[in-house]
Amino acid sequence: AFKFVEMDKNAAPSGEDAKNIRVDFGANYSTFSYDADKHVYMKNYQNKPHMDSKTNEQLQFENLIILETKITPYPTDSVLKYVDWEGGENAKGYYISEGKMVPITWSKAGMYDPLKFFDANGNELQLNRGKSYIAFTYAGNCKVEG
Repeated sequence: AFKFVEMDKNAAPSGEDAKNIRVDFGANYSTFSYDADKHVYMKNYQNKPHMDSKTNEQLQFENLIILETKITPYPTDSVLKYVDWEGGENAKGYYISEGKMVPITWSKAGMYDPLKFFDANGNELQLNRGKSYIAFTYAGNCKVEG
């Protein structure tokens, strides 16, 4: 579904430093701290380590992909939300890996089509190999600190 760099290569973004990330989801949030020795982001949920119940280890990801989109309540239900999955050339997001972040755009052509991520020049983004965390959130709800 995604374009990955070749084995034993690295596609670290050439953007700003991204050591600590917070993604808000309304009343809830997740934070990620970059571990430079392991080259991964350690995930926390509500300021507590988010643990894998099977391995009892903290969740960790090589790539974070944060996508901003329109999220609205269903007209007949105050709990369920409608998430715009289509994106488009103006849909903003962030690719975060190796302690760096670059803005991206994203799209999804149809219900059964994969997400596509694009760099500032409109080229399809190549991701580093490894676990990737993808979040959909409201515009402006991702905070990145160097």
